[in-house]
Amino acid sequence: MSKTPKAGGTQLPSMTPEQSREGYRAAIQMIGRESKIIWDSFRSLLAANAVLVGFAGAVFKLYPEHVNLTRILSCLGIIVCVAWALITVRAFGYYSYWFAWARKYELGALGSKEQMIQLGEKFSKGDSVEQLGANERFSWFARLFKIQWLAYLVITSFIVIYVYVLVEIT
Repeated sequence: MSKTPKAGGTQLPSMTPEQSREGYRAAIQMIGRESKIIWDSFRSLLAANAVLVGFAGAVFKLYPEHVNLTRILSCLGIIVCVAWALITVRAFGYYSYWFAWARKYELGALGSKEQMIQLGEKFSKGDSVEQLGANERFSWFARLFKIQWLAYLVITSFIVIYVYVLVEIT
């Protein structure tokens, strides 16, 4: 049985076009699932942090005698943010993993040298790709920014708010 190389140097048995299509379909489904996990967790943890910040701010302003409660809420917020960051790192890791599998299966599944996932990777890196006779390319500004960074920036912003509250009450 012939072997086909896989990323990372390991060898996998060659597959029939049907097996490749099934692997490709599964990888695409996992990309969608992981994307949903990323944004569902982002929305829910954003809301949880907004409530915690609001509550800590209200306690700090309206009930200054309850400094310990404000301190507890801020520390809890930092813990939630650390968990949020870990969840986000892991989810984006899986997201990249499933894209790697989709790229691996795409050629065998769709039978062309370059397909959507292959071209999407080139496009995201700033290379020009031909799409329906026209060359498409990300602008230089779009290549500087990754959506993953936005998630980390939001998480960091909440941590800064919690630390600020802790500093203000001491």
